[in-house]
Amino acid sequence: MINLVSFLILNNSYTKYSKKDIDLGNTPLDIYNLCSGIREFFCLSYSIRKDNVLYIYFHSDLVLIKLDGSKLRFLGSDERSQALLLLKVLEKSSTSSTEKWERSTPGFYAMKLLNPLNIIHFIEKMSFERIFLISQSTSTNLQNDFNNKNFTSQDFFIIRNGSEDKVVKGLFENLNSSTKIIQINFSEIKSLENKILYINYLIDLENKIIS
Repeated sequence: MINLVSFLILNNSYTKYSKKDIDLGNTPLDIYNLCSGIREFFCLSYSIRKDNVLYIYFHSDLVLIKLDGSKLRFLGSDERSQALLLLKVLEKSSTSSTEKWERSTPGFYAMKLLNPLNIIHFIEKMSFERIFLISQSTSTNLQNDFNNKNFTSQDFFIIRNGSEDKVVKGLFENLNSSTKIIQINFSEIKSLENKILYINYLIDLENKIIS
């Protein structure tokens, strides 16, 4: 049994960059880290995790990006190709229609939100049974939180990337109370890519147990 895995990476903002920056090896650190997260989320040794869907939200720009594994093309395992594809979809977001998905390259889509609370409305419309909120500041135990969860396609994983921004944290106070939110302490796992790597590992392990 293969589970659809859906992630949302919450970012306060991002550093603007160009193709020239990439060509000169001057990819901004936050973009480099995002690319590493994209790679860990989708890339296997010789294939792509086609059942995965990744959302990336930039709060300051009210931009939501979607990477659909079933439609992805041209996504290589190298940082340059990832940064270029991300650049194209970010550029697309500046001209995209409000509240409507616009395709950049195959599998990459951008949407401009009307206001900050619409990211919450977007999550609620997908009707996830459980939301796993990855945090650096909770007191829950990492292993105990993930053991015996029996992951399904109705689970949603949200990672707050970077600092624990009060505005971004406050968004989740507006989530419908019927949504089960499970906070996970990732204080021992610092980088975005390692958080994603660890979660993918646990989900893969769960799939092997089920099958």
